[in-house]
Amino acid sequence: MPDLGESSIQNIIINSVAPLLVAYGKYKDEQVYIDKAVDLLLQLPSEQNKITRAWGELGMKVKTAFDSQSLIELYNNFCQKRQCLNCSIGISILKPKP
Repeated sequence: MPDLGESSIQNIIINSVAPLLVAYGKYKDEQVYIDKAVDLLLQLPSEQNKITRAWGELGMKVKTAFDSQSLIELYNNFCQKRQCLNCSIGISILKPKP
């Protein structure tokens, strides 16, 4: 069986370990687990995918996994649902420049 590469390990942490820590922290009502998940995401590099590249093209700095997860969440909850006018970033993009 081949070894997992560094990016595969990072993706497992980003998409499995961090969300489980948050869920466990909420279940136990213990902020320490949520803080640990945030710390993990701040230490890992951002994911590289079409969503993060699109944000980068709009001038957003996507440095950490925390950044990429945040922007993916915004994309899923606002961009895909065409809720631009309910999003401060969408409003700033659509707002005419003086």
